[in-house]
Amino acid sequence: MGKVFSFVSFQSCSKITGLTSSNDNELASGLLSSLITDLQKLEKSLTENPISFQWCTEAMHVIRKGHSEFLLYFVGKSKVPISEDGVKWMDEYMGEAVYLMDLCNFFKSAISRISRYQLMVNFAVRKLYDPTSITATNKTEIERLEEEHDKLYGIMRWKDETISKDEITGCRYKKTSSGTVNYAIRTTITILSLFIFSVILYPIKIKLGEEVYHELHGLKLFLSSLKKLVSSFSERFLTDGDETELVLMESKMIKRAVEDIEAHILEGIENRDQFLKSIDLLEKRSMFLKDGVEMFEYVVNLVFEDVVEGRNKVLGMITADYAK
Repeated sequence: MGKVFSFVSFQSCSKITGLTSSNDNELASGLLSSLITDLQKLEKSLTENPISFQWCTEAMHVIRKGHSEFLLYFVGKSKVPISEDGVKWMDEYMGEAVYLMDLCNFFKSAISRISRYQLMVNFAVRKLYDPTSITATNKTEIERLEEEHDKLYGIMRWKDETISKDEITGCRYKKTSSGTVNYAIRTTITILSLFIFSVILYPIKIKLGEEVYHELHGLKLFLSSLKKLVSSFSERFLTDGDETELVLMESKMIKRAVEDIEAHILEGIENRDQFLKSIDLLEKRSMFLKDGVEMFEYVVNLVFEDVVEGRNKVLGMITADYAK
């Protein structure tokens, strides 16, 4: 299966800060500080552990938090009648909402396929436990699992091969605290979403621009943390996989267990006790995958619900504005 990587370059923005008030400065610094902490936690987790549904769930929680902050910071300041700036930020939010809903639908599709695979593993376990099952039947079950595993990754690609840098970074908002926060939140959401997409759907290569211009100290730390996270993810992604299959720890554990059972079958199941232990291990790892999928699905659904709620709020404000 050939893989074509989409190269997405996040180039730096020249002087996107230049805050207009002390209050906005403090708020922007606080939001940046919070994002920096989140990025550092995700990076630390990557250096210490393989990529898993646990990590994807943590990243999805940061995406959810970013969406909430975007809605509160920008749209939350708008009142009816809506000012020109308010209209601008609402347009920004609606674009982000569409992006996040599409993203959640992609992830739900991946969840559905992985859940189906996990059910197939459970079914195979019951078959393998059956003492009357013949070698040919056992071999068929293993082959079916291996074929299904190969279908889990690399099928669904991002709908756009290239993504506009301006859409990602929000560079058109320069020399304002709002521009700084917009840049940080949207870049965080986009990069984390592409990480998760790469893990469970299709590989996407991400690279950051080398030059960084900044006036706010927090932005320098944010960009540094972001660059470190991108580097750690790329290293971990290449270490854990070969770009042709799921790099998720849960999936790889099942694959190894299936291969162990296959080896027993090819040897004629000379040691029945060891064969049953291998099946026990496969069953436990299948439940571990199920728990990971459910954990990730839960937060994906939360993000989707939050976005729908936020979108309805904005639409309500627009409707009220037109009624004035």
